[in-house]
Amino acid sequence: MSDDLQKQIEEAQRKALEMQQQMMQQAQSQVFEMQRAMMAAQGIAPEQIEQYLNQSMSQIDAAQQQMMSQNAGAIMDMLGGGEEEKEEFIRQHPQPAQYAKYLAIGALFMCMRDEPVETLEIMDDDIEEYKEQMEEWWGITDRDSAIEMIESVLHGRSYQKVNPTYLTLKAGKRDGVDDDDIANYLATVESLQEYLELSKEEIAQCPSIYGWDIERAGFLARVCSHIGYITTDEAWSYLERAGKLAKEQFTNWQDYGISIVMGRALTMGYDERYFYILEEMLIDEPEYLQSIPISSL
Repeated sequence: MSDDLQKQIEEAQRKALEMQQQMMQQAQSQVFEMQRAMMAAQGIAPEQIEQYLNQSMSQIDAAQQQMMSQNAGAIMDMLGGGEEEKEEFIRQHPQPAQYAKYLAIGALFMCMRDEPVETLEIMDDDIEEYKEQMEEWWGITDRDSAIEMIESVLHGRSYQKVNPTYLTLKAGKRDGVDDDDIANYLATVESLQEYLELSKEEIAQCPSIYGWDIERAGFLARVCSHIGYITTDEAWSYLERAGKLAKEQFTNWQDYGISIVMGRALTMGYDERYFYILEEMLIDEPEYLQSIPISSL
């Protein structure tokens, strides 16, 4: 993980912890006011009430500080740690040479989960949690539904619905486009300019939002293999198909990345987390994708 991404994660973590602390302090203040009123109604002397509340506050503050420290460590372990563990995991799980290049498809999604990119296998061994996520988010509960969904995204599940909107907005038109779609598109353009330092002309080179479907197919192939809904051979086959589609649709990883975030914005709304990872993969640490030209897939 690069220093810049680490700083962004730490800043996001700091803001989240500050917000959590403020909410806890507000709730604590309300409880103390209720306690003060109840104790006063019982005839307890004001100085005794304040002494009791001050002691309680000190105990609660100490407990909160310990909890916040534990939460901070957990967040950093989840988002930024374990690089050595990932490298060891990759060494322990060598990939077939003829298929390894296709792991670039789905890599962004795996980075968002802090999983190794260069393996089909997944480090997180909580199979039940993955199954719950697949059912809740994708409607995938078994082999048949897994295959049906992977085939659906490979055939442009979102592309068919949303790409006309993308092309309309890219052409500078707004007629007939939902206000939320306009806002999400403009926010995505702004973030691409900020994080990837791209011009509007460079952003407009992206031909479609098909990359959103292709990337999701790569992710689903990994996860469905991990939880046993499809075989390893089937997962590689899906990754190969996804890679071939990426090669047909895009001339470089930059356009592919733009396609992912545009597709995400127009189907599910703008999400800034994707730009942290894109910046990491395309600018800060581009070696992995540079070693696999999209034309080689």
